[in-house]
Amino acid sequence: MRSTALVLLAALGTAAQAAPTLSFEPANPTPADTIVLTIRDSTPSCPSIVPTATRFVAPNEIRLSYSHIVDCGFGPFSETKATLGQLPAGTYTVTATGDATNPEVSTKQLVVSLPAGAGGPTAVAPLENYAGQYLTGQAGEGVFIEHFGDKSFLTFATYDSDGRPTWIVMPDARWTYNATRGRFEFAGSMYRTRRGPESPPSITATLAGPGVWYPTGFDTAVLETTIDGVASRTLRRHRF
Repeated sequence: MRSTALVLLAALGTAAQAAPTLSFEPANPTPADTIVLTIRDSTPSCPSIVPTATRFVAPNEIRLSYSHIVDCGFGPFSETKATLGQLPAGTYTVTATGDATNPEVSTKQLVVSLPAGAGGPTAVAPLENYAGQYLTGQAGEGVFIEHFGDKSFLTFATYDSDGRPTWIVMPDARWTYNATRGRFEFAGSMYRTRRGPESPPSITATLAGPGVWYPTGFDTAVLETTIDGVASRTLRRHRF
């Protein structure tokens, strides 16, 4: 009898220390799906848990924090849901971390796959929208992207070889499949813009050369050009 009680106590102790489990809805999402994360805590005390913050960390990591509020008063488990939204195709590491009183860490891989027949060389537009402000990691630079289906308008704020502030634009970049690189990209012509000294000022745009940019994750991309010696820039979306 005593040994049975010890086994039960040990089992309860193990359960109490077990980290919550993670699951996703839908179980096999595509980029068109809105993904919902479920955190399920099956400890005997059944604490009430609520999500407190979600962070997207480059290249493909999602970190979520949650808090234990009170004992839910009923069993055998408690769960909460957090919307992750729509994500580009790829493999993501999702980590959920409890608060200071219950600092459990749960991790699960999330795979977002293109639906059958989509995303191949004949795809006419990306399934995600990449509009936003991007940082390049270089002081004084920034990239702004407007995205409309299979077209995008990119603005690159930088400095020219003489140190003068310069705006370079790619106003009509088209979504295309690059068979040589085996990837999709937005490709187009880039123009250097100048403001005249008169009032009101005139704006001139001079062809500067070709350029491409392509997404590498839900918040990252690469800009490739040869203007003013710039070979490429790694872009990271700035979220406000």
